[in-house]
Amino acid sequence: MPITLDWDNDDKTILLERFISPWTIEEYYRLIDDEAALMAQVSHPVHLILDGSQSPLAPRQMFTGIQYALKRLPPNQGLIVFVRANRLLQLFIEVARQMSPQIAQATCYARSVEEARRLIAERTQPSATGH
Repeated sequence: MPITLDWDNDDKTILLERFISPWTIEEYYRLIDDEAALMAQVSHPVHLILDGSQSPLAPRQMFTGIQYALKRLPPNQGLIVFVRANRLLQLFIEVARQMSPQIAQATCYARSVEEARRLIAERTQPSATGH
């Protein structure tokens, strides 16, 4: 299965997506639809970890894939952490960041899934000062 999607924790606050080459743009569209359906099951924010460590390439039609995803952003989507995004995917992400202020504020990069989990925990914990 080239793309997998699973809850990463029992609280259903993180979805883990793993991309394993090769995968197609059609599989990406299904992922986005499945992701939106899972996020609709809960009312709290859901953060995404997109693990590209086993996918050095993305389909050439990825720009249309990003447009598809941006149109389907659920209101409860939280942070999006890209794990080991290759340079081409980083370029697509930067385009998406320019197209959507929500994406611009919500995206970051990590070197591993464990680091992504730490980033989400750090960025979503209330500060000690109450701000």
